[in-house]
Amino acid sequence: MENKKASGYSDEIDFSELLKVLLKRKWVIIAFTLITLSISILLNLFVLPPIYEAKGVLMVVYPEERLEHAGEELIMERLAQKLAALPPMTLETYVGQLKNEPLLESMAKKLKFDEKKYTLKYLKKKITVDIVSDTNLIEIKVKDKDPARAALMVNTLIENFQEFIAEKNRERMGQSQKIFREQLVLIEKELVQAKKNLNDFLGKPRNISYLEQELKTKQEALTNNQRALAQTQNETFYVPIIRRLENEIQQLHTELLEKQWEYQRLTQEIERLEYNYNLFANQITQTRIFQSIDLGQSNIMIVTEATEPTIPVGPEKERNIVITMVVSLILGVSLAFIMELFDNKVIDAEDVKQHLDLPVVGKIPRIKFKNNNGYLITAADPKSPEAEAFRILRTNLYYENLNQGLRKFLVTSAGCAEGKSTVAVNLANVVAQTGKKVLLIDADMRKPTLHQIFEVDNLGLADYLEGERALEEIIQKTKLASLDIITGGKNPLNPSELLGSDKLNRLFVSLDDYDYIFLDSPPVIPVTDALVLAEKVDGILMVINSKKMPVHLARQTVELLQKSQTKLIGVILNNVRFTKGYYRYYHNGERK
Repeated sequence: MENKKASGYSDEIDFSELLKVLLKRKWVIIAFTLITLSISILLNLFVLPPIYEAKGVLMVVYPEERLEHAGEELIMERLAQKLAALPPMTLETYVGQLKNEPLLESMAKKLKFDEKKYTLKYLKKKITVDIVSDTNLIEIKVKDKDPARAALMVNTLIENFQEFIAEKNRERMGQSQKIFREQLVLIEKELVQAKKNLNDFLGKPRNISYLEQELKTKQEALTNNQRALAQTQNETFYVPIIRRLENEIQQLHTELLEKQWEYQRLTQEIERLEYNYNLFANQITQTRIFQSIDLGQSNIMIVTEATEPTIPVGPEKERNIVITMVVSLILGVSLAFIMELFDNKVIDAEDVKQHLDLPVVGKIPRIKFKNNNGYLITAADPKSPEAEAFRILRTNLYYENLNQGLRKFLVTSAGCAEGKSTVAVNLANVVAQTGKKVLLIDADMRKPTLHQIFEVDNLGLADYLEGERALEEIIQKTKLASLDIITGGKNPLNPSELLGSDKLNRLFVSLDDYDYIFLDSPPVIPVTDALVLAEKVDGILMVINSKKMPVHLARQTVELLQKSQTKLIGVILNNVRFTKGYYRYYHNGERK
Protein backbone atom coordinates (compact mmCIF):
# COMPACT_ATOMS: atom_id res chain seq x y z
CA MET A 1 0.00 0.00 0.00
CA GLU A 2 3.01 2.22 0.37
CA ASN A 3 3.35 2.54 -3.38
CA LYS A 4 -0.33 3.00 -3.78
CA LYS A 5 -0.38 5.86 -1.35
CA ALA A 6 2.58 7.65 -2.79
CA SER A 7 0.39 10.47 -3.89
CA GLY A 8 -2.41 12.22 -2.11
CA TYR A 9 -1.15 11.05 1.27
CA SER A 10 -3.19 12.07 4.29
CA ASP A 11 -2.82 11.51 8.01
CA GLU A 12 -6.55 10.78 8.23
CA ILE A 13 -7.74 7.20 7.92
CA ASP A 14 -9.74 6.62 4.77
CA PHE A 15 -12.18 3.90 5.82
CA SER A 16 -13.40 3.49 2.26
CA GLU A 17 -9.84 2.55 1.26
CA LEU A 18 -9.64 0.06 4.12
CA LEU A 19 -12.96 -1.45 3.10
CA LYS A 20 -11.78 -1.65 -0.48
CA VAL A 21 -8.69 -3.58 0.60
CA LEU A 22 -10.83 -5.97 2.64
CA LEU A 23 -13.19 -6.58 -0.26
CA LYS A 24 -10.29 -6.95 -2.66
CA ARG A 25 -8.56 -9.52 -0.46
CA LYS A 26 -11.71 -11.12 0.92
CA TRP A 27 -10.85 -14.56 -0.44
CA VAL A 28 -7.45 -14.41 1.22
CA ILE A 29 -9.12 -13.57 4.53
CA ILE A 30 -11.81 -16.22 4.09
CA ALA A 31 -9.35 -18.89 2.98
CA PHE A 32 -6.90 -18.18 5.78
CA THR A 33 -9.68 -18.15 8.37
CA LEU A 34 -11.27 -21.36 7.08
CA ILE A 35 -7.97 -23.22 6.85
CA THR A 36 -6.89 -22.15 10.34
CA LEU A 37 -10.33 -22.86 11.76
CA SER A 38 -10.42 -26.29 10.11
CA ILE A 39 -7.03 -27.16 11.58
CA SER A 40 -8.22 -25.98 15.01
CA ILE A 41 -11.41 -28.04 14.78
CA LEU A 42 -9.44 -31.09 13.63
CA LEU A 43 -6.95 -30.73 16.46
CA ASN A 44 -9.52 -30.05 19.18
CA LEU A 45 -12.03 -32.72 18.14
CA PHE A 46 -9.83 -35.53 16.86
CA VAL A 47 -6.14 -35.00 17.68
CA LEU A 48 -5.67 -33.34 21.06
CA PRO A 49 -6.11 -35.84 23.93
CA PRO A 50 -8.35 -35.01 26.93
CA ILE A 51 -6.62 -33.33 29.87
CA TYR A 52 -7.53 -34.24 33.45
CA GLU A 53 -6.90 -32.16 36.57
CA ALA A 54 -6.30 -33.64 40.01
CA LYS A 55 -6.50 -31.40 43.09
CA GLY A 56 -5.30 -31.66 46.65
CA VAL A 57 -5.88 -29.15 49.48
CA LEU A 58 -3.50 -28.42 52.36
CA MET A 59 -4.09 -26.34 55.49
CA VAL A 60 -1.16 -24.54 57.06
CA VAL A 61 -1.35 -24.51 60.89
CA TYR A 62 1.26 -22.33 62.56
CA PRO A 63 2.84 -23.70 65.78
CA GLU A 64 1.55 -20.72 67.80
CA GLU A 65 -1.99 -21.67 66.85
CA ARG A 66 -1.53 -25.27 67.91
CA LEU A 67 0.13 -24.35 71.24
CA GLU A 68 -2.17 -21.51 72.22
CA HIS A 69 -4.42 -23.75 74.32
CA ALA A 70 -1.87 -26.46 74.99
CA GLY A 71 -1.10 -27.85 78.45
CA GLU A 72 2.09 -27.40 80.43
CA GLU A 73 3.58 -30.51 78.90
CA LEU A 74 3.82 -28.65 75.53
CA ILE A 75 5.27 -25.38 76.85
CA MET A 76 8.78 -26.74 76.24
CA GLU A 77 7.82 -27.35 72.60
CA ARG A 78 6.82 -23.69 72.22
CA LEU A 79 10.05 -22.46 73.84
CA ALA A 80 12.14 -24.80 71.75
CA GLN A 81 10.48 -23.59 68.55
CA LYS A 82 11.16 -19.96 69.45
CA LEU A 83 14.78 -20.62 70.37
CA ALA A 84 15.37 -23.06 67.57
CA ALA A 85 15.55 -22.80 64.06
CA LEU A 86 12.74 -22.68 61.61
CA PRO A 87 12.03 -19.10 60.59
CA PRO A 88 8.35 -18.18 60.32
CA MET A 89 7.01 -19.08 56.83
CA THR A 90 4.18 -17.19 55.18
CA LEU A 91 1.63 -18.84 52.90
CA GLU A 92 3.48 -17.36 49.94
CA THR A 93 6.67 -19.04 51.19
CA TYR A 94 4.91 -22.40 51.37
CA VAL A 95 3.58 -21.90 47.83
CA GLY A 96 7.10 -21.17 46.58
CA GLN A 97 8.55 -24.15 48.45
CA LEU A 98 5.97 -26.50 46.92
CA LYS A 99 7.51 -25.89 43.49
CA ASN A 100 11.18 -25.81 44.43
CA GLU A 101 13.44 -27.85 42.20
CA PRO A 102 14.72 -30.41 44.76
CA LEU A 103 11.12 -31.25 45.69
CA LEU A 104 10.11 -31.74 42.04
CA GLU A 105 13.22 -33.82 41.35
CA SER A 106 12.41 -35.99 44.35
CA MET A 107 8.83 -36.48 43.13
CA ALA A 108 9.97 -37.37 39.60
CA LYS A 109 12.52 -39.81 40.99
CA LYS A 110 10.01 -41.46 43.33
CA LEU A 111 7.50 -41.86 40.48
CA LYS A 112 10.27 -43.08 38.14
CA PHE A 113 9.52 -40.48 35.48
CA ASP A 114 11.59 -40.23 32.32
CA GLU A 115 14.06 -37.42 33.01
CA LYS A 116 14.21 -36.40 29.35
CA LYS A 117 10.45 -35.88 29.13
CA TYR A 118 9.61 -34.80 32.67
CA THR A 119 12.09 -31.97 32.98
CA LEU A 120 11.85 -29.39 35.75
CA LYS A 121 10.46 -26.86 33.29
CA TYR A 122 7.81 -29.33 32.14
CA LEU A 123 6.83 -30.25 35.71
CA LYS A 124 6.56 -26.59 36.78
CA LYS A 125 4.25 -25.98 33.84
CA LYS A 126 1.99 -28.91 34.79
CA ILE A 127 1.77 -28.06 38.50
CA THR A 128 -0.27 -25.12 39.81
CA VAL A 129 -0.11 -24.00 43.46
CA ASP A 130 -2.52 -21.30 44.69
CA ILE A 131 -3.66 -19.81 47.98
CA VAL A 132 -7.41 -19.97 48.57
CA SER A 133 -8.46 -16.38 49.10
CA ASP A 134 -8.82 -15.23 52.74
CA THR A 135 -7.85 -18.65 54.13
CA ASN A 136 -4.74 -20.56 55.12
CA LEU A 137 -5.56 -23.24 52.57
CA ILE A 138 -3.30 -24.12 49.65
CA GLU A 139 -4.54 -25.85 46.48
CA ILE A 140 -2.20 -28.07 44.48
CA LYS A 141 -3.41 -28.90 40.96
CA VAL A 142 -1.80 -31.11 38.33
CA LYS A 143 -3.01 -31.44 34.74
CA ASP A 144 -2.15 -34.56 32.78
CA LYS A 145 -3.48 -36.80 30.03
CA ASP A 146 -3.49 -39.70 32.52
CA PRO A 147 -5.95 -39.03 35.39
CA ALA A 148 -4.31 -41.61 37.67
CA ARG A 149 -0.89 -40.09 37.11
CA ALA A 150 -2.24 -36.60 37.84
CA ALA A 151 -3.63 -37.71 41.21
CA LEU A 152 -0.45 -39.62 42.02
CA MET A 153 1.67 -36.55 41.29
CA VAL A 154 -0.41 -34.37 43.64
CA ASN A 155 -0.30 -36.85 46.52
CA THR A 156 3.38 -37.59 46.04
CA LEU A 157 4.17 -33.89 45.97
CA ILE A 158 2.25 -33.35 49.24
CA GLU A 159 3.99 -36.30 50.88
CA ASN A 160 7.39 -35.09 49.76
CA PHE A 161 6.59 -31.59 50.97
CA GLN A 162 5.73 -32.83 54.45
CA GLU A 163 8.95 -34.81 54.52
CA PHE A 164 10.83 -31.77 53.29
CA ILE A 165 9.46 -29.55 56.09
CA ALA A 166 10.18 -32.23 58.71
CA GLU A 167 13.73 -32.74 57.42
CA LYS A 168 14.40 -29.01 57.49
CA ASN A 169 13.15 -28.94 61.08
CA ARG A 170 15.44 -31.80 62.09
CA GLU A 171 18.41 -30.11 60.45
CA ARG A 172 17.77 -26.85 62.27
CA MET A 173 17.16 -28.63 65.59
CA GLY A 174 20.45 -30.44 65.18
CA GLN A 175 22.19 -27.13 64.50
CA SER A 176 20.53 -25.62 67.59
CA GLN A 177 21.66 -28.47 69.81
CA LYS A 178 25.22 -28.02 68.60
CA ILE A 179 25.09 -24.30 69.39
CA PHE A 180 23.58 -25.00 72.84
CA ARG A 181 26.30 -27.54 73.69
CA GLU A 182 29.02 -25.12 72.67
CA GLN A 183 27.45 -22.44 74.86
CA LEU A 184 27.14 -24.94 77.74
CA VAL A 185 30.86 -25.67 77.66
CA LEU A 186 31.70 -21.96 77.75
CA ILE A 187 29.27 -21.30 80.62
CA GLU A 188 30.65 -24.25 82.59
CA LYS A 189 34.18 -22.86 82.32
CA GLU A 190 33.00 -19.42 83.46
CA LEU A 191 31.07 -21.00 86.37
CA VAL A 192 34.12 -22.91 87.63
CA GLN A 193 36.16 -19.72 87.47
CA ALA A 194 33.44 -17.71 89.27
CA LYS A 195 33.25 -20.25 92.15
CA LYS A 196 37.05 -20.23 92.45
CA ASN A 197 36.97 -16.43 92.61
CA LEU A 198 34.40 -16.61 95.46
CA ASN A 199 36.42 -19.17 97.40
CA ASP A 200 39.58 -17.07 96.99
CA PHE A 201 37.65 -14.01 98.21
CA LEU A 202 36.33 -15.83 101.27
CA GLY A 203 39.77 -17.25 102.10
CA LYS A 204 41.45 -13.86 102.49
CA PRO A 205 42.61 -12.85 106.14
CA ARG A 206 40.43 -9.76 106.39
CA ASN A 207 37.29 -11.37 105.14
CA ILE A 208 33.73 -10.39 105.98
CA SER A 209 33.59 -12.57 109.13
CA TYR A 210 36.82 -11.12 110.46
CA LEU A 211 35.68 -7.56 109.80
CA GLU A 212 32.30 -8.17 111.40
CA GLN A 213 33.97 -9.58 114.55
CA GLU A 214 36.52 -6.73 114.66
CA LEU A 215 33.73 -4.19 114.23
CA LYS A 216 31.78 -5.77 117.10
CA THR A 217 34.85 -5.61 119.40
CA LYS A 218 35.52 -1.98 118.55
CA GLN A 219 31.89 -1.02 119.11
CA GLU A 220 31.91 -2.70 122.55
CA ALA A 221 35.14 -0.86 123.49
CA LEU A 222 33.60 2.43 122.32
CA THR A 223 30.53 1.81 124.45
CA ASN A 224 32.61 1.02 127.56
CA ASN A 225 34.78 4.15 127.18
CA GLN A 226 31.74 6.35 126.62
CA ARG A 227 30.18 4.94 129.83
CA ALA A 228 33.43 5.55 131.82
CA LEU A 229 33.63 9.14 130.55
CA ALA A 230 30.11 9.75 131.73
CA GLN A 231 30.91 8.42 135.23
CA THR A 232 34.33 10.02 135.73
CA GLN A 233 34.06 13.16 133.61
CA ASN A 234 37.75 12.65 132.83
CA GLU A 235 37.75 14.07 129.32
CA THR A 236 41.49 14.32 129.12
CA PHE A 237 41.84 10.58 129.34
CA TYR A 238 38.70 9.21 127.62
CA VAL A 239 38.01 11.67 124.79
CA PRO A 240 41.13 10.78 122.73
CA ILE A 241 40.36 7.08 123.14
CA ILE A 242 36.74 7.55 122.05
CA ARG A 243 37.72 9.53 118.94
CA ARG A 244 40.30 6.91 117.94
CA LEU A 245 37.71 4.14 118.33
CA GLU A 246 35.15 6.11 116.27
CA ASN A 247 37.66 6.52 113.42
CA GLU A 248 38.55 2.85 113.51
CA ILE A 249 34.87 1.87 113.50
CA GLN A 250 34.21 4.15 110.50
CA GLN A 251 37.08 2.59 108.57
CA LEU A 252 35.86 -0.90 109.45
CA HIS A 253 32.34 0.01 108.23
CA THR A 254 33.72 1.22 104.91
CA GLU A 255 35.91 -1.83 104.44
CA LEU A 256 33.07 -4.19 105.40
CA LEU A 257 30.67 -2.53 102.96
CA GLU A 258 33.17 -2.94 100.14
CA LYS A 259 33.70 -6.60 101.05
CA GLN A 260 29.94 -7.17 101.13
CA TRP A 261 29.46 -5.56 97.70
CA GLU A 262 32.23 -7.73 96.24
CA TYR A 263 30.71 -10.84 97.84
CA GLN A 264 27.30 -9.97 96.39
CA ARG A 265 28.79 -9.45 92.91
CA LEU A 266 30.58 -12.79 93.01
CA THR A 267 27.53 -14.67 94.22
CA GLN A 268 25.27 -12.99 91.58
CA GLU A 269 27.72 -13.92 88.83
CA ILE A 270 27.61 -17.54 90.00
CA GLU A 271 23.79 -17.44 90.11
CA ARG A 272 23.65 -15.94 86.60
CA LEU A 273 25.99 -18.58 85.19
CA GLU A 274 24.13 -21.37 86.95
CA TYR A 275 20.83 -20.03 85.54
CA ASN A 276 22.24 -19.87 81.98
CA TYR A 277 23.79 -23.31 82.40
CA ASN A 278 20.45 -24.78 83.44
CA LEU A 279 18.65 -22.84 80.68
CA PHE A 280 20.88 -24.17 77.90
CA ALA A 281 20.77 -27.66 79.39
CA ASN A 282 16.97 -27.46 79.28
CA GLN A 283 17.10 -26.10 75.72
CA ILE A 284 19.09 -29.13 74.62
CA THR A 285 16.38 -31.33 76.08
CA GLN A 286 13.66 -29.24 74.49
CA THR A 287 15.23 -29.24 71.02
CA ARG A 288 15.56 -33.03 71.26
CA ILE A 289 11.84 -33.18 71.93
CA PHE A 290 11.08 -30.70 69.13
CA GLN A 291 13.36 -32.60 66.79
CA SER A 292 11.24 -35.69 67.32
CA ILE A 293 8.08 -33.80 66.31
CA ASP A 294 7.17 -34.17 62.59
CA LEU A 295 6.50 -30.57 61.60
CA GLY A 296 5.49 -31.74 58.18
CA GLN A 297 2.55 -33.54 59.76
CA SER A 298 1.80 -31.02 62.50
CA ASN A 299 2.12 -27.79 60.46
CA ILE A 300 0.91 -29.08 57.08
CA MET A 301 -2.44 -30.79 57.39
CA ILE A 302 -3.99 -32.58 54.44
CA VAL A 303 -7.56 -31.34 54.02
CA THR A 304 -8.28 -33.21 50.78
CA GLU A 305 -6.19 -35.84 49.09
CA ALA A 306 -6.18 -35.94 45.30
CA THR A 307 -8.46 -38.52 43.75
CA GLU A 308 -8.44 -39.76 40.19
CA PRO A 309 -10.54 -37.29 38.12
CA THR A 310 -13.16 -38.68 35.75
CA ILE A 311 -14.20 -35.55 33.83
CA PRO A 312 -11.59 -33.85 31.62
CA VAL A 313 -10.98 -30.12 32.03
CA GLY A 314 -9.36 -29.64 28.65
CA PRO A 315 -8.90 -28.96 25.93
CA GLU A 316 -11.70 -26.38 26.06
CA LYS A 317 -12.82 -27.23 22.56
CA GLU A 318 -15.53 -24.65 22.03
CA ARG A 319 -13.46 -21.88 23.62
CA ASN A 320 -10.36 -22.83 21.61
CA ILE A 321 -12.33 -22.91 18.37
CA VAL A 322 -13.92 -19.51 19.04
CA ILE A 323 -10.55 -18.00 19.95
CA THR A 324 -8.97 -19.55 16.87
CA MET A 325 -11.72 -18.12 14.68
CA VAL A 326 -11.28 -14.64 16.10
CA VAL A 327 -7.48 -14.75 15.97
CA SER A 328 -7.39 -16.26 12.47
CA LEU A 329 -9.82 -13.59 11.27
CA ILE A 330 -7.58 -10.88 12.72
CA LEU A 331 -4.49 -12.52 11.21
CA GLY A 332 -6.31 -12.94 7.90
CA VAL A 333 -7.15 -9.23 7.84
CA SER A 334 -3.55 -8.43 8.79
CA LEU A 335 -2.32 -10.72 6.03
CA ALA A 336 -4.59 -8.95 3.57
CA PHE A 337 -3.13 -5.56 4.48
CA ILE A 338 0.41 -6.97 4.38
CA MET A 339 -0.24 -8.38 0.92
CA GLU A 340 -1.64 -5.02 -0.12
CA LEU A 341 1.39 -3.29 1.36
CA PHE A 342 3.81 -5.38 -0.70
CA ASP A 343 1.60 -5.70 -3.78
CA ASN A 344 3.03 -3.27 -6.31
CA LYS A 345 1.04 -4.58 -9.26
CA VAL A 346 -1.35 -2.60 -11.39
CA ILE A 347 -4.68 -4.24 -10.60
CA ASP A 348 -7.59 -1.92 -11.28
CA ALA A 349 -8.56 1.38 -12.86
CA GLU A 350 -7.81 3.25 -9.66
CA ASP A 351 -4.20 1.99 -9.74
CA VAL A 352 -3.91 3.17 -13.35
CA LYS A 353 -5.25 6.60 -12.49
CA GLN A 354 -3.17 6.95 -9.34
CA HIS A 355 0.17 5.68 -10.59
CA LEU A 356 0.05 6.35 -14.34
CA ASP A 357 -2.35 9.30 -14.51
CA LEU A 358 -4.09 7.71 -17.51
CA PRO A 359 -7.71 6.76 -18.18
CA VAL A 360 -8.80 3.13 -18.56
CA VAL A 361 -10.51 2.85 -21.91
CA GLY A 362 -11.36 -0.83 -21.60
CA LYS A 363 -11.50 -3.80 -19.26
CA ILE A 364 -11.16 -7.22 -20.81
CA PRO A 365 -12.04 -10.30 -18.77
CA ARG A 366 -9.92 -13.42 -18.80
CA ILE A 367 -10.29 -15.40 -22.02
CA LYS A 368 -9.94 -19.19 -22.07
CA PHE A 369 -7.95 -20.27 -25.12
CA LYS A 370 -9.03 -23.69 -26.35
CA ASN A 371 -7.46 -23.14 -29.80
CA ASN A 372 -6.57 -20.27 -32.12
CA ASN A 373 -10.24 -19.34 -32.26
CA GLY A 374 -9.92 -18.40 -28.62
CA TYR A 375 -7.89 -15.37 -29.66
CA LEU A 376 -10.84 -14.20 -31.79
CA ILE A 377 -13.48 -14.45 -29.09
CA THR A 378 -15.46 -11.63 -30.74
CA ALA A 379 -15.94 -13.87 -33.80
CA ALA A 380 -16.12 -17.29 -32.10
CA ASP A 381 -18.59 -16.22 -29.39
CA PRO A 382 -19.91 -12.73 -30.21
CA LYS A 383 -22.56 -12.84 -27.43
CA SER A 384 -20.12 -13.65 -24.69
CA PRO A 385 -19.20 -11.16 -21.93
CA GLU A 386 -15.66 -11.09 -23.30
CA ALA A 387 -16.89 -10.00 -26.73
CA GLU A 388 -19.10 -7.37 -25.10
CA ALA A 389 -16.06 -6.02 -23.26
CA PHE A 390 -14.36 -5.38 -26.61
CA ARG A 391 -17.45 -3.63 -27.91
CA ILE A 392 -17.40 -1.38 -24.84
CA LEU A 393 -13.74 -0.68 -25.62
CA ARG A 394 -14.72 0.19 -29.20
CA THR A 395 -17.37 2.63 -27.92
CA ASN A 396 -14.91 4.29 -25.54
CA LEU A 397 -12.43 4.74 -28.37
CA TYR A 398 -15.14 6.23 -30.55
CA TYR A 399 -15.85 8.91 -27.96
CA GLU A 400 -12.14 9.41 -27.38
CA ASN A 401 -11.61 9.83 -31.12
CA LEU A 402 -14.58 12.13 -31.58
CA ASN A 403 -13.52 15.22 -33.58
CA GLN A 404 -9.83 14.20 -33.40
CA GLY A 405 -9.56 12.18 -36.61
CA LEU A 406 -7.30 9.49 -35.15
CA ARG A 407 -6.82 6.70 -37.65
CA LYS A 408 -3.67 4.71 -36.91
CA PHE A 409 -3.44 3.04 -33.47
CA LEU A 410 -0.47 1.31 -31.89
CA VAL A 411 -1.37 -1.51 -29.47
CA THR A 412 1.59 -2.24 -27.19
CA SER A 413 2.49 -3.25 -23.64
CA ALA A 414 5.33 -2.96 -21.16
CA GLY A 415 6.37 -6.59 -21.23
CA CYS A 416 5.64 -9.93 -22.82
CA ALA A 417 2.48 -12.00 -22.29
CA GLU A 418 0.32 -8.98 -21.46
CA GLY A 419 -2.31 -10.01 -24.06
CA LYS A 420 -1.75 -7.15 -26.52
CA SER A 421 -2.10 -9.40 -29.60
CA THR A 422 -5.44 -10.74 -28.36
CA VAL A 423 -6.61 -7.19 -27.68
CA ALA A 424 -5.42 -5.95 -31.07
CA VAL A 425 -7.11 -8.79 -32.97
CA ASN A 426 -10.47 -8.52 -31.23
CA LEU A 427 -10.47 -4.71 -31.20
CA ALA A 428 -9.83 -4.65 -34.94
CA ASN A 429 -12.64 -7.16 -35.47
CA VAL A 430 -15.30 -5.29 -33.43
CA VAL A 431 -14.40 -2.06 -35.24
CA ALA A 432 -14.71 -3.90 -38.58
CA GLN A 433 -18.11 -5.23 -37.48
CA THR A 434 -19.41 -1.68 -37.59
CA GLY A 435 -18.82 -1.64 -41.37
CA LYS A 436 -15.54 0.25 -41.22
CA LYS A 437 -12.67 -0.98 -43.37
CA VAL A 438 -9.95 -2.07 -40.97
CA LEU A 439 -6.36 -3.21 -41.46
CA LEU A 440 -4.49 -5.11 -38.73
CA ILE A 441 -0.69 -5.10 -39.01
CA ASP A 442 1.58 -7.49 -37.11
CA ALA A 443 4.45 -5.08 -36.36
CA ASP A 444 6.15 -7.58 -34.05
CA MET A 445 8.58 -8.98 -36.57
CA ARG A 446 10.60 -10.68 -33.82
CA LYS A 447 7.74 -12.92 -32.64
CA PRO A 448 4.86 -12.60 -35.15
CA THR A 449 1.54 -14.26 -34.19
CA LEU A 450 -1.20 -13.00 -36.56
CA HIS A 451 -0.50 -15.67 -39.19
CA GLN A 452 -1.11 -18.35 -36.54
CA ILE A 453 -4.30 -16.75 -35.28
CA PHE A 454 -5.81 -16.31 -38.75
CA GLU A 455 -4.13 -19.46 -40.13
CA VAL A 456 -2.59 -17.77 -43.20
CA ASP A 457 0.85 -17.68 -44.82
CA ASN A 458 3.43 -15.55 -43.04
CA LEU A 459 4.28 -13.28 -45.98
CA GLY A 460 4.16 -9.91 -44.41
CA LEU A 461 5.67 -6.67 -43.20
CA ALA A 462 9.33 -7.71 -42.95
CA ASP A 463 9.26 -9.07 -46.52
CA TYR A 464 7.76 -5.80 -47.78
CA LEU A 465 10.19 -3.52 -45.94
CA GLU A 466 13.16 -5.52 -47.25
CA GLY A 467 11.77 -5.20 -50.79
CA GLU A 468 11.04 -8.86 -51.34
CA ARG A 469 7.28 -8.54 -51.58
CA ALA A 470 4.89 -5.95 -53.06
CA LEU A 471 2.15 -4.32 -51.03
CA GLU A 472 -0.54 -6.28 -52.85
CA GLU A 473 1.16 -9.53 -51.87
CA ILE A 474 1.30 -8.89 -48.13
CA ILE A 475 -2.23 -7.60 -47.61
CA GLN A 476 -4.35 -10.69 -46.93
CA LYS A 477 -8.07 -11.03 -46.64
CA THR A 478 -9.55 -12.75 -43.60
CA LYS A 479 -12.74 -14.68 -43.07
CA LEU A 480 -14.04 -11.68 -41.17
CA ALA A 481 -15.90 -9.00 -43.06
CA SER A 482 -14.10 -5.67 -43.56
CA LEU A 483 -10.92 -6.90 -41.82
CA ASP A 484 -7.62 -7.32 -43.66
CA ILE A 485 -4.27 -8.20 -42.14
CA ILE A 486 -0.56 -7.83 -42.78
CA THR A 487 1.41 -10.53 -41.00
CA GLY A 488 4.89 -10.05 -39.53
CA GLY A 489 6.77 -11.93 -42.20
CA LYS A 490 10.18 -13.49 -41.80
CA ASN A 491 12.41 -12.58 -38.86
CA PRO A 492 14.77 -9.80 -40.02
CA LEU A 493 18.15 -9.03 -38.49
CA ASN A 494 17.35 -5.33 -37.99
CA PRO A 495 13.64 -4.93 -37.19
CA SER A 496 14.05 -1.54 -35.44
CA GLU A 497 15.81 -0.03 -38.48
CA LEU A 498 13.15 -1.39 -40.83
CA LEU A 499 10.34 0.06 -38.72
CA GLY A 500 12.08 3.43 -38.67
CA SER A 501 12.60 3.53 -42.44
CA ASP A 502 10.78 5.84 -44.87
CA LYS A 503 9.37 2.82 -46.63
CA LEU A 504 7.04 2.23 -43.65
CA ASN A 505 5.91 5.88 -43.95
CA ARG A 506 5.18 5.30 -47.64
CA LEU A 507 3.31 2.13 -46.71
CA PHE A 508 0.97 4.10 -44.49
CA VAL A 509 0.40 6.60 -47.31
CA SER A 510 -0.56 3.72 -49.59
CA LEU A 511 -3.16 2.53 -47.10
CA ASP A 512 -5.39 5.59 -47.30
CA ASP A 513 -8.40 3.57 -48.31
CA TYR A 514 -8.61 1.97 -44.85
CA ASP A 515 -10.71 3.70 -42.23
CA TYR A 516 -8.64 2.38 -39.31
CA ILE A 517 -5.24 0.74 -38.99
CA PHE A 518 -4.20 -1.18 -35.84
CA LEU A 519 -0.57 -2.14 -35.24
CA ASP A 520 0.31 -5.01 -32.94
CA SER A 521 3.81 -4.07 -31.76
CA PRO A 522 6.50 -5.68 -29.60
CA PRO A 523 6.57 -4.75 -25.88
CA VAL A 524 8.23 -1.46 -24.92
CA ILE A 525 10.70 -2.52 -22.24
CA PRO A 526 12.64 -5.33 -23.99
CA VAL A 527 13.13 -3.64 -27.40
CA THR A 528 12.84 -0.22 -29.03
CA ASP A 529 10.47 -1.25 -31.85
CA ALA A 530 7.35 0.11 -30.16
CA LEU A 531 9.00 3.48 -29.47
CA VAL A 532 9.99 3.72 -33.15
CA LEU A 533 6.40 2.93 -34.22
CA ALA A 534 4.99 5.41 -31.69
CA GLU A 535 6.29 8.28 -33.82
CA LYS A 536 4.35 7.03 -36.89
CA VAL A 537 0.83 6.52 -35.47
CA ASP A 538 -1.98 8.79 -34.30
CA GLY A 539 -2.68 7.19 -30.94
CA ILE A 540 -1.24 4.61 -28.54
CA LEU A 541 -3.14 1.99 -26.55
CA MET A 542 -1.23 0.39 -23.69
CA VAL A 543 -2.31 -3.09 -22.62
CA ILE A 544 -1.68 -4.08 -18.98
CA ASN A 545 -2.31 -7.56 -17.65
CA SER A 546 -4.17 -7.06 -14.36
CA LYS A 547 -2.32 -8.41 -11.30
CA LYS A 548 0.84 -9.10 -13.30
CA MET A 549 2.48 -5.82 -14.30
CA PRO A 550 4.58 -4.10 -11.58
CA VAL A 551 3.85 -0.42 -11.10
CA HIS A 552 7.42 0.69 -11.72
CA LEU A 553 7.60 -1.08 -15.11
CA ALA A 554 4.23 0.34 -16.15
CA ARG A 555 5.33 3.83 -15.11
CA GLN A 556 8.62 3.43 -16.99
CA THR A 557 6.71 2.36 -20.11
CA VAL A 558 4.39 5.37 -19.89
CA GLU A 559 7.36 7.73 -19.50
CA LEU A 560 9.04 6.24 -22.60
CA LEU A 561 5.89 6.42 -24.70
CA GLN A 562 5.13 9.99 -23.60
CA LYS A 563 8.48 11.12 -25.00
CA SER A 564 6.99 10.68 -28.47
CA GLN A 565 4.69 13.30 -29.89
CA THR A 566 1.89 10.77 -30.25
CA LYS A 567 -1.06 10.81 -27.90
CA LEU A 568 -1.15 8.03 -25.32
CA ILE A 569 -4.89 7.50 -25.36
CA GLY A 570 -5.15 5.25 -22.32
CA VAL A 571 -4.81 1.82 -20.80
CA ILE A 572 -6.64 -1.39 -21.62
CA LEU A 573 -6.74 -3.64 -18.55
CA ASN A 574 -6.58 -7.26 -19.62
CA ASN A 575 -7.38 -10.45 -17.70
CA VAL A 576 -9.70 -8.58 -15.30
CA ARG A 577 -11.76 -10.65 -12.86
CA PHE A 578 -15.41 -9.62 -13.03
CA THR A 579 -18.11 -10.45 -10.51
CA LYS A 580 -20.59 -13.24 -11.12
CA GLY A 581 -23.33 -10.69 -11.57
CA TYR A 582 -21.54 -9.30 -14.61
CA TYR A 583 -21.55 -12.67 -16.34
CA ARG A 584 -25.06 -13.54 -15.20
CA TYR A 585 -26.37 -10.31 -16.75
CA TYR A 586 -25.00 -11.15 -20.18
CA HIS A 587 -25.91 -14.82 -20.06
CA ASN A 588 -29.46 -13.92 -19.06
CA GLY A 589 -29.56 -11.45 -21.92
CA GLU A 590 -28.42 -14.15 -24.29
CA ARG A 591 -31.25 -16.45 -23.23
CA LYS A 592 -33.74 -13.67 -23.77
